[in-house]
Amino acid sequence: LQLTIENVHFRYEHIPSKLGGVPPENIKTNPISFGITLKSIRAYSTNQDWQPTFNETLGLSHKIVNIQGVSFYGSIDSPSFTLLSGKEFELAMKTITVSKSDDYLMIVF
Repeated sequence: LQLTIENVHFRYEHIPSKLGGVPPENIKTNPISFGITLKSIRAYSTNQDWQPTFNETLGLSHKIVNIQGVSFYGSIDSPSFTLLSGKEFELAMKTITVSKSDDYLMIVF
């Protein structure tokens, strides 16, 4: 078994339809957003000495999973990605990085 997943980013945005009864077109507001980013996850089979190998036996097997760059974030003041073009959206999703000004719920490196 060998599995590699890299550069994953899930983002959810909620734009309030009404705030206090005022139509949204009269309010300058940014969405509430939450997301998960993952730099990489790698899983592979190993021998009994934890060296990566191809395991053909049906008996006891060993696996290693390496996870890097996981973060969960939430923001109430980030620009919306909703109206971005395809290329702009792709660039925005790729360039989100951890910074001290963001409201990250958990960061794992």
